[in-house]
Order: sequence, then structure tokens, then C-alpha cells
Amino acid sequence: MLTEAPAPRLLLGTREGLLALRLSPDGEGWTVAEVLWRHAAVRAIAVDPDDPRRLHLAAAGDGIYRSEDGGRTWERYLHVDAHVLVVRPDRPELLYLGAKPAEVFRSTDFGGHWTALGITQGIGEPLTPLTEWHHVRTMVFDPANGAAIHAVVEGGGLLATFDGGRSWVELATRGLPAAPDCLLHVGGTDNVLIAGTAQGILRSEDHGFHWQADGAGIVESAIVSLTAAGDHLIAAAADPSAGSESQRSRLYHRPPGTARWWPAGEPIAGRVQALHAAPLTAPPAWRDTVFAATDDGSLWRAIQHGRAWNRMTRGLPPATALAWQPPAN
Repeated sequence: MLTEAPAPRLLLGTREGLLALRLSPDGEGWTVAEVLWRHAAVRAIAVDPDDPRRLHLAAAGDGIYRSEDGGRTWERYLHVDAHVLVVRPDRPELLYLGAKPAEVFRSTDFGGHWTALGITQGIGEPLTPLTEWHHVRTMVFDPANGAAIHAVVEGGGLLATFDGGRSWVELATRGLPAAPDCLLHVGGTDNVLIAGTAQGILRSEDHGFHWQADGAGIVESAIVSLTAAGDHLIAAAADPSAGSESQRSRLYHRPPGTARWWPAGEPIAGRVQALHAAPLTAPPAWRDTVFAATDDGSLWRAIQHGRAWNRMTRGLPPATALAWQPPAN
């Protein structure tokens, strides 16, 4: 009797819970959609790179959940208003959570126990006074140094740690006109940090202290999501003046060695909530693929490193997050 080969899954966080789309081996689409969790809106998903059966999710107003069996069962480990969740790529036992009020929590045992890091302590008079209404908006690791993390705090603050979270500094961010909505570390010898803001894309080559415009070719002003597919950069932009009913996004790609962003076709309906690139370890049919999920329930797939986009499906719940889950060995 023939058995079906294990297939990777695309995990889709939505306002109604967590879905898993099993991807077809030939790269043509997905074959099965499964509901893994449905208790609240999912704000972030993290997959253990060494054990893809271990999943973590951040639920809106409900805390952090972990599954050790690929999503069949879940246990809550921390009850906070979670907004961001990231796992350190080279040490998956280390996880970082961004919450509201603005705080970062760290776990050193795969999410079993969490400790508040006190991100506002020891930085002197804060450049941006924080209140109970502020939250951590995004966090990214430096690919050359996993102990270096940048965290954006809603309201304007950009914080950094270079020792895994023991101490934090607030960056002066000269040249950054608005608080970033998204951040991306570009690997390589220069370790460029790119920020997507309501006033375009900016670039820093000194860990985020100084910034300069880097969005040549992008028409829309608001950058809502960023990712990288190998050496290619992908951005999703939106027109902030459009109402929620008429919101549209345009996807851009930037090939390596160039300074210009190129549009990938016409704008698409809805606002892009998440971009995610398949890893280099993905099956050949899915390698270099980039996925885009929107708040109108559509899922898009990039071809040719983001030069063109095809809609994979529509009619899903409004999207909030994406993650790649390789098959377990």
C-alpha cells in the first residue's frame, strides 16, 4: 500500500484562529486545509527550526500557546496581550515575545517559562514616553549575531539589545521620519537594516542609528510588510488614504545589486497583513516562493522571486500572520 509522502504546510494565522494548508508536492497549490486552533485571533506564529512539530502562537489578548505535536493539542504558558513572537534561528530554545503594555518577555526553554526583560529600564530618560496603551510592534534578529535584536514600540520607539535582551538601548534614529511598521535585516557583510514606514522605505547601515530613504520606484507611501527571498527583497505597499472598503496593496520586488523597487503587476484587493518566504530547505517546487496574505481572505504566491503574483485562494478568514512548517522527520 502506497503512503502519501510528507508535505510542508503553510500556517496561516487569522482573526478566527490558525489554519494549516498542506502544500502539494508539485508546487501547484495546496491540497488540504485544517483548523489547528480557533480560540482567538492569532497575531504571530513561530515554528521550531529543529523540530517542526513544536509550534508557538501569540493570541490577541490571550497569551502564548505551544503545541508539541504539530498543532493537534495546545497548552497556554503565558497570559498577556501578545503582539509579536519570534524564535532565535540558531538557538530555538530562546523565544522572545512583544506585548502590551510595551514589554519583551524571553523564554529559555522552548516557551515553557517566561521572564519580563524590562526593556525601558536602564536607558535613562526615554526618547519616547511609553504608556499602558503602547505595545511592541515588531522584532527582528541580526542574521550575523543572534544576540542582537531590534524591537519597534508602537508610538515611535526603536529599541535594540546586543546581548540577548539583558540590556536595551533606545536608538536616536536620525533620519527616520516615522515609527517603522516592519523591519528586515538584510544578510551579508554590511548587515543592512531596512524599515517600512508610513512614509516609505528607509535604510540603515549602522544598526539603526542613522537612516536614509531607500524606496526608489515605490509609488504608495505606506510600507506594510517586508521579507527576503534569497537575495531578492519583497515589499508590500498600500495607500493609507484609501478607506477600509477600498484598501488595495501593491507588491514590489528588488533584485540583488540594484537600488530600485519594481512593481509586480497591478494592485491587489485588500491590505497585505503578512509576507513569508519559503526557506532554502523547501522542496524544489516551492523554493524561492513568497506568500502574501491579505485581510480580505486571499492568499497570493509569488513567482520569479516576486516579479509576478498569482492568487492561490480566496474566501479565507482575514489573515494576520504566516509561517512555513516543514514536514517532521
